[in-house]
Amino acid sequence: MASIAASLKRINQDLARFLPVDQIDQACRDAGYRFRQRKLCPSLTVHLLILQLLASVSFRGLRRVARILPTKQAIAQARARLPLAALLQLVQMLCQRVTRDPAGERWFGHRLVLIDGLCSHTPDTPQLRQKYGKGKNQRGTSPGYPVVKLLALMDYSTGLLHKVIAMPWRLQEKTFMACLFRYLKPGDMALADRGLVSFAHLALLLQRKLCFCICLPKSMIVHGRGNTSHRRLRRLDRQDLLVTWLRVRRPPWMSLPRFATLPATLTLRQIAFRLCRPGFRSHWVWIITDRLDPRLYPAEALIELYRRRWQVEVDFRDLKSTLQMTQLRSRTADSVRKELAAFVILYNLVRMTMLEAARRQQVPPDRISFIDAADWLLWSEPGDMLGDLEVNPRRRRRTQPRQLKFCRRRFSPMTQPRQQLERPAYDARL
Repeated sequence: MASIAASLKRINQDLARFLPVDQIDQACRDAGYRFRQRKLCPSLTVHLLILQLLASVSFRGLRRVARILPTKQAIAQARARLPLAALLQLVQMLCQRVTRDPAGERWFGHRLVLIDGLCSHTPDTPQLRQKYGKGKNQRGTSPGYPVVKLLALMDYSTGLLHKVIAMPWRLQEKTFMACLFRYLKPGDMALADRGLVSFAHLALLLQRKLCFCICLPKSMIVHGRGNTSHRRLRRLDRQDLLVTWLRVRRPPWMSLPRFATLPATLTLRQIAFRLCRPGFRSHWVWIITDRLDPRLYPAEALIELYRRRWQVEVDFRDLKSTLQMTQLRSRTADSVRKELAAFVILYNLVRMTMLEAARRQQVPPDRISFIDAADWLLWSEPGDMLGDLEVNPRRRRRTQPRQLKFCRRRFSPMTQPRQQLERPAYDARL
């Protein structure tokens, strides 16, 4: 089995292919970082940071697995000198290097982007408690660790993270959602959950000539003729309505001049469907979209489109569970942001490996195993050609119980066989 020291050279080669060393140095210069040539140069510091996250080791273990002479204090000081703006620019460079966006993975000619949020825990230090704050559970007690909220923008076809915004626990994701719109192109289709919808956000999307398909909370659903701010115009088809939204209240995160530029009304399309599961009650779900023509965009196609939003949850599982981003190790606010940016770089590197393997094996990228791609990136020898990675079968998974045989935290213990607790998959019906 290859040593992790060989994986450092492999990561150097992969980064040199996607991000050359001169581009890393130029990104540091653009961020205002003036450096001299030393053993721990900016490019080597970035490589060591990625290797530490990929191998999941400490500073002391990093010196051993990478077989380098500098001490752990020197590595920490080199990382502290590395500017955050340079890491963020490296994320954008990685996304620009990938041009794979075939028309077959578009939806009616629209590029699909996913917007959603996730959380990570940080060490319990006074600076991080003041910066991010602690979350509360349903009982109102604190779990004991500061929580940083993340709002991510992901490309559906490639699975790459284009932008991640860190925010305190007390703020909502919709406060910073408008900051992600500048990274979208006209004609992109945004998919989001019910917690990221409001009149202001939909109006801003339409101003930038963007499309959307978002789940609606119960307070925004039009029943019957509707209410004062959300009214029904006419019926298009079964469970398919043409509605209008009125501009009523300015959100706190938007300035008054910017709010005045929004239109007074929005004409939207509301579709309702049921999630049916054999042996259980059906659940109603409502989605809102700007695709108003029922002939060009049938309701069944929009329902199937919203089903793809679940892909972001699968990718977040790879980021948090496989790469272990659930618990961060940095103890200062600046180092936490750098660690998050390094996680995004590492995640995109694994995704690029999956894209290359999918192109060679002629399978969809989401069929390639994320764990197998990360293991190959860690354990491959320098100069090895990328072989065939494991291909996950495409199957309709049954809903697993929220119970574990060896439970640790929030799940109850499993006292029955798993086959008896499993539930069949949902079926969407109009």
